[in-house]
Amino acid sequence: RQKELLRPEFGSLVDKVRIKYGADMLDRWGSGDFVISPGSLGQTFCDRIYIQAPFNENDESQLILLAHELEHSRQCEKFGGMSNFGYRYFKEFKKANQNYENNLLEREAREVADRFDRYLASLPSNNNIRLIKSPINSRVLDFTNSERNKEPVILVNEHRGNSQQWQLIDLQNGYYLIKSMVNGRVLDFTNSERNKEPVILVNEHRGNSQQWKLEQLSNGRFIIISKVNGRVLDFTNSERNKEPLILVNKHGGTSQQWILEIP
Repeated sequence: RQKELLRPEFGSLVDKVRIKYGADMLDRWGSGDFVISPGSLGQTFCDRIYIQAPFNENDESQLILLAHELEHSRQCEKFGGMSNFGYRYFKEFKKANQNYENNLLEREAREVADRFDRYLASLPSNNNIRLIKSPINSRVLDFTNSERNKEPVILVNEHRGNSQQWQLIDLQNGYYLIKSMVNGRVLDFTNSERNKEPVILVNEHRGNSQQWKLEQLSNGRFIIISKVNGRVLDFTNSERNKEPLILVNKHGGTSQQWILEIP
């Protein structure tokens, strides 16, 4: 799960690095007359990251620390390896009057960690309730018949009633269930091969067809992606009320972008 949360920022770098938890930290390291004693909770040597605390998948502060350290790994790649990274690090340390906090490379890593912290805060956590709203026409996901299994999901003018409220349940694997607050049924579909397949409400079984990835874009909106086939929630006619929700090949256009709004 840590990799999936970090991947939007760091891409394939999350697969290249090796992380050791419960590691002993170097308390002093240096070059020539320059000695750094950062007293840090994590240290990075290019593709090796050492974290002082034991692994805790649900510790958000550990994730933010990893983002900081991964930025150092990215810097190391950019500078061409450990020797060049070390040279640049100590050069910036000297320029910062031997102040660890003011080192340019540390400031960059803190900026990335702060941005990642904001990204985590924007994600729906377990049991969060959201409207799922189109930025094109401000219509939201809804349905008509709360009694019927396999009821089609549609886009409807917003009224914020229970049928428009969805519980986003974190499955701890990078995917979510999207569950109706009315009847506990979840977003699902039948035919995984067909493009423009209707999205329906189905009794919960937590299979792959009911699991959705929430991919956040730089504008704060989300693309909602099926675990089964990589297709995404979309619709065709932006003018029509009660327009069916469908699964479509991903192109990232505005009709595939969604605002997750607190009711």
